[in-house]
Amino acid sequence: MIQEVLPNIPRHYTALAEWLTCVVFIFPLAAKRERWQFLVLLMGVGQYVLQMMVGSWPLPFWIPGRVVNVCWMFLTIVVSSKISLKNASYLCAKAFIVAEFTASFTWQMYCQLILNRVAKGAFISIWFPVLLYAIILTTVFLVEKRVERTDVNLTIQNKNVFIAMLTAVIIFSISNIGFIISRTEYSFGDPLSVFLIRSLINFCGICIL
Repeated sequence: MIQEVLPNIPRHYTALAEWLTCVVFIFPLAAKRERWQFLVLLMGVGQYVLQMMVGSWPLPFWIPGRVVNVCWMFLTIVVSSKISLKNASYLCAKAFIVAEFTASFTWQMYCQLILNRVAKGAFISIWFPVLLYAIILTTVFLVEKRVERTDVNLTIQNKNVFIAMLTAVIIFSISNIGFIISRTEYSFGDPLSVFLIRSLINFCGICIL
């Protein structure tokens, strides 16, 4: 079974990726507000608590649990930046796919390079993902920096929001379908291949959005 080779992505990995990705996308606007650090940190704590909470839900509630966390990402963007709901929806769609890729790729690299190969310890288990997260999200930040967020209201239209949200749903569905059919005769292959496909599809989603 897939979890015997590559364990499921830890909830704290996902929570950290979702929160940090939101920070990357809203930083230019949030940084202009007073006490924005406290507000953003508070939303990050909420993201972590939600991930831990939905992690205890039965498997049939996995999708609703993901929806809850995406809604919290949306709330983080709205509360921290005070942009319109339309623009927040657009940024949330992008942030969600980036977070999915960040968590998936980082966990895949950890399992391949560290898990069962390096002596387990708190230092490596913490700083390895921190390093990869920093590399990925810094790259995303530098790319997004080209977009002037103060003019975002002038460039994002309703159709852009719809396309972004639809693309996010499609990318998320396709990237996770390998796990759904992994125990059937239509499996994509070994667990490592399933994780690789997931990361590649999420990366394609980032390029599209």
